Amino acid sequence: MKATKNIAIFIATLMGLAFVGIIGIQFYWIVKTINSEKESFNYQVTGAMLEVVRTLERNELAEEAILFYNEDEIDNHIPSKEELDAYEYSHDQLAESDDKYANKILLTNEFIKHINNKNKNRLIEERINPNVLDSLIDVNLKKRNITSEYEYAVYHQVRDTLLWKHFRNREVFFNNASSFVLFPSDKMKHPSYLLIYFPDNTQSLLKGLTPLLLATSLIVILLACTYFVALKNIIKQKRLVEEENEFLNNMTHEFKTPISTIALASEMLSDPTISKDRELIDKYLKTIRDENKRLGEMADKILTTAKISNGKMNFQMEKLDIHEVIVEIAEQFKMKVEIKDGELILDLNATDTDIYGDKVHITNVISNLLDNANKYSPKKPIIKISTESHNNFVVISIIDNGVGIAKSELKKIFYKLYRVPTGDIHDVKGYGLGLSYTKSIVEAHNGHIEVESELGKGSVFSVYLPLYQEKPTAKIIRKNRKQS
Repeated sequence: MKATKNIAIFIATLMGLAFVGIIGIQFYWIVKTINSEKESFNYQVTGAMLEVVRTLERNELAEEAILFYNEDEIDNHIPSKEELDAYEYSHDQLAESDDKYANKILLTNEFIKHINNKNKNRLIEERINPNVLDSLIDVNLKKRNITSEYEYAVYHQVRDTLLWKHFRNREVFFNNASSFVLFPSDKMKHPSYLLIYFPDNTQSLLKGLTPLLLATSLIVILLACTYFVALKNIIKQKRLVEEENEFLNNMTHEFKTPISTIALASEMLSDPTISKDRELIDKYLKTIRDENKRLGEMADKILTTAKISNGKMNFQMEKLDIHEVIVEIAEQFKMKVEIKDGELILDLNATDTDIYGDKVHITNVISNLLDNANKYSPKKPIIKISTESHNNFVVISIIDNGVGIAKSELKKIFYKLYRVPTGDIHDVKGYGLGLSYTKSIVEAHNGHIEVESELGKGSVFSVYLPLYQEKPTAKIIRKNRKQS
């Protein structure tokens, strides 16, 4: 049994580790996928913003060029000798007829100096049209299929000022926004920056990954269900093995007692000195008969339980008056209660008392419940049998003042081979088959059994049996047809 228990624990642990490992791998790949999506998103945003910055710079150069390179300026400007000498002579590579080209190069150099000097003193507000900036951001993001909500502003570093603010919370925006240098060709010591922030970025990414997350969640749920079902079955099998071992131990003990008694009585009968004493012979013969009967009853109970489990139980169905059955049982059982200085009370109040059932098995059901009530009452037992009508059922309640059953045990008492711990009561014998048999018989008659109990205050077992009808219930009809 210990080896079986260890194997069960090992399998459960192995399955648990495998389950945790699978969840860990799934979680790792989900995180990796999310990070990959974030990197791809950031790459696209960077590309879009760099394009915005380049476009702003190109537009400014184009505007300044139009102002600087007008036709009159080009025609009227004649470079000085100093300007020509300053030009590094790549002039040597030019023909004399290329002075016009050299002139354009000089003008270009002048334009570059001009634009650099001019931009040193220009405010960022003078260089950017906010409407154009807004349009450029929107267009370039949409080009890269970025439709998430965004916030942006321009940050002037020297003045520590945010311009053209489009955000809800300055602190959140400033701490999380990505920054891009505006007019990077200026090579300024303190440039201005374009800041952009996507407040719903994570939510958008998760929305895009919804199919993956749903599929992963479904797999994890299925694995969890599989694991718990398997674990439940392992625990159930472990419990069955333990119960079977306990049953075998109990059965061995119970069978050994009458067998030993029969063997001893037989040995005594073979003694020549006893063979002359008729009274002793009759005593030992009676002992052999009683113990033999006891062995037969135990064997019948075990075989009956096996037949119920296999669905091979034969029922002799007939119309019964349940009150007559109860009174008959009570007359036979009354002596067992009175021996313990107890009392058996009948409180038969049901108005409809006819049922359709097997008298032998219905008798056994009530007898089992009465026997338990008597066995588990260590002091003077007060046992009450009551009946009442309830809808289309007759309810038979067996009420006792015994030791009671703990709430943790109530769900287990109908398990086959299960016996409730008896505490200080050590003389209660049995195999844990009585209540399992009782429940099976009641359910075979389309009824059900309920139990209420409290430790130290007793128990109430209530058997619900359907009232007799002109046509037997479907379940019993099918069972009888199968038997026939």
